[in-house]
Amino acid sequence: MSEPTPDRTLRLLVSLTRAGARLNRVVARSQTAFKNLAEGFLTHALSGAEMSSTTVALYGVDAGAYETQRSLSDWERDWYEAVLPPAPARVLVTAAGKGREVAALRSMGYAVDAFEPVESYVERCSKLAGDGLVLTADYLDFCRAVLDDGQGPAAPLAGRVFDAVILGWGSLTHVLTRDEQQRVLAASCALSPQGPVLASFFARGATAARPESRVGRLGAAAGRLVGRFRGVSAAPLQIAFFWHLGFTYAYSAEDLEGLAATVERQLEWQPEPYGHATFSPHP
Repeated sequence: MSEPTPDRTLRLLVSLTRAGARLNRVVARSQTAFKNLAEGFLTHALSGAEMSSTTVALYGVDAGAYETQRSLSDWERDWYEAVLPPAPARVLVTAAGKGREVAALRSMGYAVDAFEPVESYVERCSKLAGDGLVLTADYLDFCRAVLDDGQGPAAPLAGRVFDAVILGWGSLTHVLTRDEQQRVLAASCALSPQGPVLASFFARGATAARPESRVGRLGAAAGRLVGRFRGVSAAPLQIAFFWHLGFTYAYSAEDLEGLAATVERQLEWQPEPYGHATFSPHP
């Protein structure tokens, strides 16, 4: 049997590559369609509390995720250096994940406490916190402990005072309703009455709202039927769904200005390279 000629081998490789590219496009389109279908359905069928619980669950699905995010981005480091009080100030990091910010802040000389809702992340975060307090708690627990009855998983934070509070990377984007957003910010300000509160999030212009698509509308129609049966209202268009992130809220300038007004703080914010804001006490 004769060996294939170089020309025939090349043509075969080109054909296989083209077939692979076509298959990849089909798979990508299928993934996008399924994501849009799920997003349309879930944003109409689930309550805000259920979306938040689903988000925490999705973060915990893959305990090996986000391992590459071990250091601060340049914009974060510049931001911290500009607005945080000097070390060794004590900082609270909320929704701290596996301790990315905790490790960076401790290397900068800060004393750091933290909480995180995903149990599989808490152990890792605790190892990076030194003698800092690390709790298994979510934002509902945080608000309850600081603003309500001082009880629950975040109870050790009640009545404490920090020099600054950092809402962990992008975590404000997972706070989906106006009431919850106000409470998270109010609790943070209560624990740092003289210091800044730092938050990062998806900015409205940088992150598109839910896309309009035929399959998305189909999912939304099915979700509306389920939502009516369950007594659930549709989520606003600012809320989107991602398989690896769960549900997210994209903030506008008006959203941030309104939140700053509710806690009587000065607002400074930037939409790029990643939305981030500082809520500072008035002088």
